[in-house]
Amino acid sequence: MNKLFPFILLLFSPLSFSQELVAILDLKFVKETNDAAAWMCYGANDSDCHPWAYFYVFDANVKKVISGDLTEKKIRVLFGRHALKQGRHKNVIATLSKLVKNSEAEYQILEWGIKREMYCFSGKENKIYNVRLESSGIDLKCYEQK
Repeated sequence: MNKLFPFILLLFSPLSFSQELVAILDLKFVKETNDAAAWMCYGANDSDCHPWAYFYVFDANVKKVISGDLTEKKIRVLFGRHALKQGRHKNVIATLSKLVKNSEAEYQILEWGIKREMYCFSGKENKIYNVRLESSGIDLKCYEQK
């Protein structure tokens, strides 16, 4: 029974019910928002912090769903990263999160991926790792190409 208990906890944990949405998208820049996506702080006080990147709104054409359920072919997404180009981005492999209370977009891009033999994302956000690159010490969450 003691060996079965951790398995039962994992099976019924909130993480086991969360479904990752991973898709290949073509993005077209729409506009920059006034909402900060990342902050840079130079000191210990909040007044020493300044926006580092703002969210951008993109129209996304869903080319392929790798993981999760997404039936729409065209969606609007938010993404913010320092020095992000405001043009078009083709074949972006991304993890997406559904936005509930946002008038700008339906989804937010959490992370870009890398197209290799598998689609991989750094494991910093979700803390669930299924691959570890021993030479670099980087944890990745990967999906097989279909």
